[in-house]
Amino acid sequence: MNAVFSGLNCLATSRPGSDCRPPEYRCATDQYVVGGASAIFLVIDSMARASPDSGAAGSVIASGGNRMIARRNDFAVFLVVVFGLSWLFALWPWIGDKKVPSVFVSSAAVWMMLTPTLAVLALWWYRRRSMPELVAETGLMLGSRPRRTVWLIVAAWFGPAAFVWSALGVSVLLGVNEFDFSLGVDWTVLIILEALVGSTLAALPLALGEELGWRGWLQPQLTGRFGIALGLVATGVIWGLWHAPLTLRGYNYPELGAWAAAVFVVTCVFFGLVLGWLRMRSGSVWPCVVAHAALNAHAIGVSAFGSLDEKPNQLLNGHGGAVGWVLLAILAAILFLLFPVRGNGHLEQVGEVGVAGAQRAGGGPGTNLR
Repeated sequence: MNAVFSGLNCLATSRPGSDCRPPEYRCATDQYVVGGASAIFLVIDSMARASPDSGAAGSVIASGGNRMIARRNDFAVFLVVVFGLSWLFALWPWIGDKKVPSVFVSSAAVWMMLTPTLAVLALWWYRRRSMPELVAETGLMLGSRPRRTVWLIVAAWFGPAAFVWSALGVSVLLGVNEFDFSLGVDWTVLIILEALVGSTLAALPLALGEELGWRGWLQPQLTGRFGIALGLVATGVIWGLWHAPLTLRGYNYPELGAWAAAVFVVTCVFFGLVLGWLRMRSGSVWPCVVAHAALNAHAIGVSAFGSLDEKPNQLLNGHGGAVGWVLLAILAAILFLLFPVRGNGHLEQVGEVGVAGAQRAGGGPGTNLR
């Protein structure tokens, strides 16, 4: 696996501009998270082996399963922590007038992805909630129908590959990008396989760091207060704005400058619709984690096939541009129409059986964070 990563990093380095993110980001990601990927799947396996009662924890499908109805102070604590820490970790790109080395930008991105989980932990400490409640109420179980959740995890693993490559194909057909096959068949297969396996596995821990906050806690609270449609859009907007410390410096859209912040908000809203459906359909955060990790992995891989002769219009091109927005909107419409979520999206309480199951999985009722 190390040889695969080294080969891809060498390839990306030899093709400057083919990836909108600095090559060091991939190196930093590998160093920080590869070792934790196996632990993620041990957690999933242990949840799948839990008693039938434990699957009911956080099983309210429409809201994603929340027992704690947030107060205004809870939203304030969560938002202050998640935005405050994100700007704190991303200070390096803003210090001084000179161009900041990309290693600092990539390191800031890695640490930023942990801040939503840190915000949830701060909130649970503030509310003096127990660890079993944290597990149940943020969707860390497999939901009331574990088999469905497992199948959604499988779909979330392979679905982003189809989306990213389809977006590139449509962009080529529309003339906003060119496809470069100069790498050859061997490298093409290697890149696709590495993205499906190595990069996705490596990205899982950091994707969990984000999704535990966004889809685990925030989305159920917002859909419970404002309904599914407005709640999902609001979650996507907050998620997109949270990236501002980096996107205001052109991160992900280097040709757009500060406008990248606004463009990325739109991308987060559309991708958030699909992630939100996964959360509500499964009652679990794990399909969202896998989909998020897989998208990041394939976004890096597919960038190696863009033409270097002409830079594509980043506002229109690929999965992060208007082409991707349209494809995501179509996908979200299909999912919500053909596989509707139950309920009206308002908060309901998790049954005592579900909490008891979570306690068996995560500890006794006296296990407090504080």
